[in-house]
Amino acid sequence: MIVQLRICVPAELSEAVLECCSGLTGTAGVAVFKGASVVPAGDLITVQIARESAEELIERLHALKVPDHGSISISTPDLVLSERADQAEKEAPGESADSVIWDEVSTQTGEDSKLTWSFLAFLVIATQLAAIGIVTDSTIAIVGAMVVGPEFGPLAALAGAAGMLSMISHRSSALVGVFISVTTVPAAGYVAIALVLGEYSQAAGSALQLALNLVGIVSAAAAVLLFYRLIGKRVSLPRRPSRSGRRSIASLRAR
Repeated sequence: MIVQLRICVPAELSEAVLECCSGLTGTAGVAVFKGASVVPAGDLITVQIARESAEELIERLHALKVPDHGSISISTPDLVLSERADQAEKEAPGESADSVIWDEVSTQTGEDSKLTWSFLAFLVIATQLAAIGIVTDSTIAIVGAMVVGPEFGPLAALAGAAGMLSMISHRSSALVGVFISVTTVPAAGYVAIALVLGEYSQAAGSALQLALNLVGIVSAAAAVLLFYRLIGKRVSLPRRPSRSGRRSIASLRAR
């Protein structure tokens, strides 16, 4: 998979950025538009690069403090017809499906984890539906019974792992969202029902199971991220810039 980076930098950073982009395995194309950037004033550089190599390039751009002086935006073209792009994907280390752009993951999780009124409203409605299902002995009651059972912890861990894999591999997250909801919402609904009925021991047990499920989800997701981090460092084969590029980078860092 080819991704495209749009880099706005001051003119004095352009040479070092070009050295980073053109000397990296997986680069398919680089274009420079002198003076095209108005805010910040400087040059506009576009780079087409294999997704497997994008994280390494972004790390180098961070080392040059490009986000501090300019900007970096990343997009994925729907279609790229290029022999150079095909060759770049073959030369890039690893597989596109396993590649992770950590800034992208951080931004996405930050946006999805914000506590909003709409999120709270959906959560309240979901909990009420689960409670109604338990009271009326519907199918959801069976799910509730699974939630409070001791064998449901591993399923929560699987849900967390599947959710994180879905996020970093850009797969559909709809089914994973349902999977994670099944491990949390019915337990929350059962807590409410047990409290209303005065069965405090049952409420405490369900609350404990809910907490264990949440711990399992978070732990499994963190384990997946750590695994990908370690694998990414071992698979990546960084190439150092040319001698002139190293001088440019060193001088820019000294400023």
